[in-house]
Amino acid sequence: MLPFYVGAFLSSSVLGDVGFITFICVIYLAFWTLLSVWWGKNASSAPRVASTLIGFWVLVAFIIPILGDLAINKAVHSPKGGDIVLTQREAVNGAWDIPKQITMDAFVANHPKWTNYTDMQSEFEWKWYYAFQQVGDEKAAKLSHAYQDAARKKYSLAGFVSWLSPPLLLQRGLTRMAKTDAVAAFRYESQMRGFHKSLRMFYYPWLFVKGNPTKAALENMPSFSKTILNEQKKLSNVDAQPKQNLSAN
Repeated sequence: MLPFYVGAFLSSSVLGDVGFITFICVIYLAFWTLLSVWWGKNASSAPRVASTLIGFWVLVAFIIPILGDLAINKAVHSPKGGDIVLTQREAVNGAWDIPKQITMDAFVANHPKWTNYTDMQSEFEWKWYYAFQQVGDEKAAKLSHAYQDAARKKYSLAGFVSWLSPPLLLQRGLTRMAKTDAVAAFRYESQMRGFHKSLRMFYYPWLFVKGNPTKAALENMPSFSKTILNEQKKLSNVDAQPKQNLSAN
């Protein structure tokens, strides 16, 4: 644990997190120690002790996780990432070869605010370009959402498998504390989607109505950090709402 403590100190980690990680590592080591001692007392020879413990370790560290992963992938069907990209790119590339009004009609179907601003004065305008980019995203949205749902189901099912595999259970605990697991990836992806949406909402008025944005306007352009901050404020407001209602009652 010494390298971990040194790293935790240098990175100014929270003491409670360090304590929890220490706890689960001690539990993990205690499990193998007690198993080794118990089997060592009940086995008839040293080779039998070693071979049995190695076999059990291979079972819980490799065979169970691999078989669990195969079973989960077979049980939970998911679109392929390549299919999502291909669907989006075909829609985007195909937009160059169809009448522009078809693209604009598809765009305003989900963005009716800009219905009266889709007329084009030239063969190429940026509002049309970004409109068909968005239409491409929307055509791939169903596959994308199915992919996300499947990924969440797989991660949840893997949690049940981990209870049969101490190494996998330890790994999930450590990655959860480090925020490098699938849950953290899902949250980051959600934040990126929110940031992308805020950028679109910022630029659409300029693309469809106002023309080129001014330098002063660009200084107020959304940033990723601001998007996360706004998201945290919304979550805080939601969490505080029941308490406010309770105190009001």
